[in-house]
Amino acid sequence: VEAMLALGIVRFTGLIAELDSVGLKRFKTRPLQIVSKEMGLGEDIVNLRNKAAHSILPGTKRLFEAAVEAMGHLKEAFWEAE
Repeated sequence: VEAMLALGIVRFTGLIAELDSVGLKRFKTRPLQIVSKEMGLGEDIVNLRNKAAHSILPGTKRLFEAAVEAMGHLKEAFWEAE
């Protein structure tokens, strides 16, 4: 379960980085901390992503909370916007 939730967080942060670089027609991505802050997300989700990708997996509870936060952001930014 932890690996699945962690992968979702890693993919979500990859998506916001890609949207930033494509939307601004950049060839280089900016630091995720800056992009996430500009998108109204906390730096915490980026730190969690870094731990999941480069260190040990955080606990299920924390990963689930971050997944709920990410889904809320996607819902607000994309689904409700249409």
